[in-house]
Amino acid sequence: MDSDLNRALADLKEGKYKNVYIYSTLNLGWNTPMKQRTHHLVEEHLKRGDLIFYAANPSHLGDRVKTILKQKDFLYLVNFNDRVNRNNIIKMIFTNTKSPVIYHLIGTDFGNTIKDIEYIKSLGGIILYEYIDEISSDIIPNIPGYVLERHKRILEDPSNIVVVSCDRLKEKILPFRKGDYLLLKNGVRLEDWTIEYENYVPPDIRGILNQNKPVIGYYGALSKWIDYELIKKLSASRNYNIVLIGQEYDSSFKRSNILSFKNIYYLGCKDYAKLKYYSKYFDVCIIPFKIYDVTLSVSPVKLYEYLAQKKVVVSTNIPECKNNSLCLIGENYNDFINKIDYALNIKDNADIKNKLYEEADKNTWNERGEILENYIDSKINSKEKLLTVVVPAYNMENYLNRCLSSFIIKDEIMKFLDIIIVNDGSTDNTLSVALKYQDKYPDVFRVISKENGGHGSAINTGISFAKGKFFKVVDADDSVNQSSLINHLTYLLNCSDDMIITNYCRCFIDGKREMVSYKREFESFESQNSIQLKSILKFLNPDNFTGYFHMHSITYKTEVLLKSNLKCLEKTFYVDEEYITAPIPYVNTISYQDIELYQYNLGRADQSVNIEVMKKRLPDIEKITYRLIEYYKNVSDYTSKQYIGIVIKHHVTTQIRIMREMKIDERRVSEIIRLLKYIGIPI
Repeated sequence: MDSDLNRALADLKEGKYKNVYIYSTLNLGWNTPMKQRTHHLVEEHLKRGDLIFYAANPSHLGDRVKTILKQKDFLYLVNFNDRVNRNNIIKMIFTNTKSPVIYHLIGTDFGNTIKDIEYIKSLGGIILYEYIDEISSDIIPNIPGYVLERHKRILEDPSNIVVVSCDRLKEKILPFRKGDYLLLKNGVRLEDWTIEYENYVPPDIRGILNQNKPVIGYYGALSKWIDYELIKKLSASRNYNIVLIGQEYDSSFKRSNILSFKNIYYLGCKDYAKLKYYSKYFDVCIIPFKIYDVTLSVSPVKLYEYLAQKKVVVSTNIPECKNNSLCLIGENYNDFINKIDYALNIKDNADIKNKLYEEADKNTWNERGEILENYIDSKINSKEKLLTVVVPAYNMENYLNRCLSSFIIKDEIMKFLDIIIVNDGSTDNTLSVALKYQDKYPDVFRVISKENGGHGSAINTGISFAKGKFFKVVDADDSVNQSSLINHLTYLLNCSDDMIITNYCRCFIDGKREMVSYKREFESFESQNSIQLKSILKFLNPDNFTGYFHMHSITYKTEVLLKSNLKCLEKTFYVDEEYITAPIPYVNTISYQDIELYQYNLGRADQSVNIEVMKKRLPDIEKITYRLIEYYKNVSDYTSKQYIGIVIKHHVTTQIRIMREMKIDERRVSEIIRLLKYIGIPI
């Protein structure tokens, strides 16, 4: 038997790994000149103790494998082009491991048929499907017809794990997946771009640098999606040298005749490890993509690699670059060229260079790997959880301990809890506080760290990772009543309602306490456990403070949130109004538990509900108003429409009060009132 096959079998049997991954896509390859997303994520799996079997691509010299080749510890390259060998390796893996086997493929893979996927699932394998590019012949020529049908089937199967790389691809899967997916954008490995040999200049760029002209650089695939005409126009209109590095992906590069321009230089394809010694000398880095279906769905890995090198980036108007405030966007050819001129003027500004690096530091592959690992764990973990509590936390080191300690109850009850602390890019010791709880109670507390995206972003993350049958949000500066928590968990054990309402306490900084109770609204239903929304609606007084259900009072069934496809606005205050509104059309039954569960702490000057903060955040209040109006207009169900109208009325009443205190033009107030009257919500 092959010695590396023996080593792989020994590794499988010893079980000194977490999960087994089979990276099955044939057209990726491992020993490629340039590293892509998949290579980086595999490295992250290896760091976390996973065992990897990776499909070799024999078009790369280092990938010419007869059966199996040990590339390094816990990473084996496998000849999956040989179908007999492929099947033998897969059987060996499933026969000799007790760990979860995760079978990875990307959307443009052509090596897995629908039957292959069904076979893997029949063995107990878990499908990990990455939709990272448009399924287009511009990406992979001559894609077999079954690939689109396979794509649809994988998305429709809720047992599969689906990951997308950009917002536009996320939108494309929503009809199939609702909330059951992970949006995981590309990143960078910062250490890969550290220069070890400061004085080294690659021989083939020396002559270009000796001309003492600005160098405008691009590295990556040279393919149909490159706007060669844009590069030509830049070449003709400016006395800059343009350096292109990368693989000729198709014939478009040769057909462009771009090398007929004297100031355009093609240096070939460079090894990933050597690339930084070329890009080091780029004065400005560019992403010159055409704008069409393929590029609208691209998340360029090179964006964060450029930023890690403190390079100013100019891109055409592709969404993933436009969404990054540090990337200069050329809206058209002339604007692109003008942006390069501007980039040359600011490229040496120390503050700007620091910001570029900080942006890269927020988007590392290490962070992406942790998010992916946590998401996969949440999907394959067999332990039943009853209630997921998401704790959004941004710079909450002074309050988080009070919050998290309130969940420490008897072990036999606490085991039903799934507490997710979303560290939303904190710059204080929030993460350290959270990790202490995760370390001490790893089966209950989970920490997910992400770049700052605001309260809504943290809620969205929590929903994606939720394991519990039910779902609740508790802010990091608030807490829960422990005895009420025990009662609530006991209640949920026998509950099947879509929304459970509890009382909560408003706890003021001066020691004053006010209970917000919904007992009066539910007193007519004391003998009923499950109540229809339309039945309770007539007992809600729109003019009362308790005329609708506040975030602090709500526990949702997680399934309802997934069905609603709730995606709260990011980097926006007051998203709790969205959270209590968007799922309503999917709520059929409600029940009420007469306990005081949530402890809502009030009185700090920096809280979003402080009147002075609200004045500063008026644009966010207005943004939420229009978001709620959209929900209202898009709902056809009369009961849901009535309820959402009550929420809007309360929200806009607050908005108008703030506007009048700020002495904002009364005509703006009148416009809002007229709009609400027009859609049927009198104020």
